[in-house]
Amino acid sequence: REAVRIAPDMAEGHSALGFALFNGQLDAGLAKGPYQRSFELGYGNAEVLSAYANFAGRTGQFVEGREAITRAERLDPLNPAVFRNAGLLEYAARDYVAARTPLRTALSLNPKARIVQSTLGDIALMEGDPAAARALYEQEPDEASRWRGLAIAEAKLGRGLAIISRRR
Repeated sequence: REAVRIAPDMAEGHSALGFALFNGQLDAGLAKGPYQRSFELGYGNAEVLSAYANFAGRTGQFVEGREAITRAERLDPLNPAVFRNAGLLEYAARDYVAARTPLRTALSLNPKARIVQSTLGDIALMEGDPAAARALYEQEPDEASRWRGLAIAEAKLGRGLAIISRRR
């Protein structure tokens, strides 16, 4: 709030405020205004547009999110976080086919990109392939996402949690 007060025309402050309200206070309604303002001010900033697209996807505003992420991809075609957020947006829209391409692009740019393998695993689960999901979860660098996914995949495979190995 202080950043927005000091520099009301800087998109990054509005984006950070939206993030804090949405993720910290779990208040999508309060976060919408700062995120919308960050989108308006940050039309030339791929990070701001990507963050807005992530929020838009998580709140069901898919058209707005796609507009933002398309622009972010043009502005920064080598940023794996932009492509991860493009994939997360399509995953939230339940368009799993469309989600795969940007997620794989994110991995090609950064094989250790967080949340990408687990999202691909989630897609495999949604499509009824827990064995493929398990293999993807094994590769997830984010420990919480990896263990969550492995637990679900093991349950779907009819095995207990004791089968999960600690490779990392």
